[in-house]
Amino acid sequence: AYRKYEGGNKAYFQWYQRDAFRRWTGGDVTAHSYGADMVTEVVAAGHRVNHLLTVDPVGWTRPNFADVAANSGSWVNINAVGDG
Repeated sequence: AYRKYEGGNKAYFQWYQRDAFRRWTGGDVTAHSYGADMVTEVVAAGHRVNHLLTVDPVGWTRPNFADVAANSGSWVNINAVGDG
């Protein structure tokens, strides 16, 4: 389903493709679960993005959130809470 979003400066990465994401020079990022965890670690380490949307980031480590915010033009983090 993501293929309709390909083209231009758009790309799709799996949560384990950290090096490929580092090489990508994109602007806007939407990431979910382990992918959101990977992206925040890379952004915290200095990979700049224009807009970052993370949804339910899951991971064993927590990046420095101040560094994530500093390397993002804007950052929205959504923690979904289900009640059935």
